[in-house]
Amino acid sequence: MDDRWVVSLAGEEKLVFTRSWTGSPIVEIQVVAGDEARIVAIAWEGDGSQWRDGSENRARELVVQLCASLLKVGLSSGNM
Repeated sequence: MDDRWVVSLAGEEKLVFTRSWTGSPIVEIQVVAGDEARIVAIAWEGDGSQWRDGSENRARELVVQLCASLLKVGLSSGNM
């Protein structure tokens, strides 16, 4: 991805994906730890001035892409 992102941990179970050049959080996921961690909640920026495609499907796709490229974690949208 050409975009630049910052991924941060908020609490013990929430990951926040923020655009580095604006500082705007775009997607947050809540993860339940275990033998097979599971994403139990997803929230995304709906403001079109911050993120052009603010749909749930695009937010899920973005999480899968960012987890693969930045965190080296394989997900499918079925994990959410």
